[in-house]
Amino acid sequence: QNLKMAVNQLVDLPIVEMAKYFCGTDEAQYMAECEKVAQCLHQYGLVILRDPRVSEANNNTFLDMMERYFESSDGVTDARPHYHY
Repeated sequence: QNLKMAVNQLVDLPIVEMAKYFCGTDEAQYMAECEKVAQCLHQYGLVILRDPRVSEANNNTFLDMMERYFESSDGVTDARPHYHY
């Protein structure tokens, strides 16, 4: 039940549009995106960004790299408790 609730909350997680930061012409849009960032960090502890400068290929390369890292990790050897990680 708790897992289902958590998944539903993540589905509702807003996506922050970085393009609105770069255009710099509409202060209201800029501030609305800043509010989204603050709300996401406060409510979920994470932010989903959509950056028009990042291609789909670069995004996939990054995700593949992260998947390889976590597949090879035993979760103990690379742990850094002194950094709270």
